[in-house]
Amino acid sequence: SMKFGDSGDDTHQFTGSLHISGSGVSFNDGANNTFFGTDAGKSITGVGSWNVHIGKQAGEAQTIASSNVFIGGRTGIDVTQGENNVAIGRDAFYTATTSGKNVLVGGWAGNAIAAAQTDTDGTVAIGYAAGKDITSGQRSVLVGHEAGTNISTSDDNTAIGYNAMHGNDSTAGTGTGRNTGIGSSVLYAITTGIQNVAIGTSAASAITTGGDNIAIGHNALLTEDSGNRNIAIGTEALKVLDYNAPGY
Repeated sequence: SMKFGDSGDDTHQFTGSLHISGSGVSFNDGANNTFFGTDAGKSITGVGSWNVHIGKQAGEAQTIASSNVFIGGRTGIDVTQGENNVAIGRDAFYTATTSGKNVLVGGWAGNAIAAAQTDTDGTVAIGYAAGKDITSGQRSVLVGHEAGTNISTSDDNTAIGYNAMHGNDSTAGTGTGRNTGIGSSVLYAITTGIQNVAIGTSAASAITTGGDNIAIGHNALLTEDSGNRNIAIGTEALKVLDYNAPGY
């Protein structure tokens, strides 16, 4: 057996390959933290505990926070005091500092969550670039490849599916929110539209500023963009509607 540490020189360098076999490998800094990777957890103080940071610069700025899991290059790199976060994927949870209790899984997931705020606490974004542009939007659940990727300040959104509630420009997801979309590309173009419900592949995919619409079924309410209070139920129901007035 070989033990490193508790000596005059606690820095050990290996050149080439290092192969470790046996029943387990333990990394313990005395505060139940596990850091692995260049500069991972480099700023932690004696107060921060029960953290797992794996990857180059993962959790690099974290100082006193506890119970974070950051896995991936630069994941959670700016977090200082936010706690109880799980972020997995390169550059996930990149700009946040104090936000906590988030689950962000996928490269760039929750990448833009703003510094020095806790409004975003509890955000769930799972999938490549899911919730990528969220800055201060609250209480969102976004699951799927680029689900809600352009949502920024909009609140209470639920998007499940490939490109669900994606948004198509920098103004996407800045309204009140409260949208629910389930299915591939549902509510794809949403910008400031509020309180829409879309279920089914591409349902209400052109809605931008429209609100209080219900679209259920494949391609339901497909071309409407700014209309309000429409109800479309069934495959391709009101598919070609594009009129800013209530419809049924």
